[in-house]
Amino acid sequence: MWLFLVSALCATVYGAFYCYRAPHWVGGLVKTVSTASLGLLALLSGFPVLAVALGLSSLGDLALSRQGERWFMGGLISFALAHAVYIFLLFGAGWPPVLIIAALGGLAASTRWWLLPYTAELHVPVAVYVLLITGMGLAAWGHDSWLLRIGATLFIASDVTLAWHLFRAKGNMPARQVALWALYYTGQVALMMGLGQFL
Repeated sequence: MWLFLVSALCATVYGAFYCYRAPHWVGGLVKTVSTASLGLLALLSGFPVLAVALGLSSLGDLALSRQGERWFMGGLISFALAHAVYIFLLFGAGWPPVLIIAALGGLAASTRWWLLPYTAELHVPVAVYVLLITGMGLAAWGHDSWLLRIGATLFIASDVTLAWHLFRAKGNMPARQVALWALYYTGQVALMMGLGQFL
């Protein structure tokens, strides 16, 4: 329980004071600890594969808290691997509703126009990432658990917000950064709780 409290406290501090400011090592540390604590909690609770997904996400958080293309690629790879692990955990429960297949498929296809043309040399890795997070969302919606469904949907919403912020938005909007962090963190918590019930 104390690990979850540490995670929630760090997430609140990061959202309130750091997520909308220029990268700072303290903010990056607080951000990383918020998800690393969830990973450690999953490990100690007997869910090692879930802990891997959260650990990879934590590495992604650390990388994206820094500036530069190499850090961005590190974060992209970490989160792509995290989604691959989530797909492994979630796959096989059944088919998601047809409307969800259409919605997520349409969202993925739409990146061909609003996102990928603006990613320059990152076109291929970003496209692969889009496929992986779409697969994670579809796998989660194959379950009856609303924690898993909501968690995946929030995670996807956070990534859409992040993509717009990084590649399309002009200027920094604190409200957008706070919303991005809230969507991402609550999505991770919901996925962790849902998988904790399912595994």
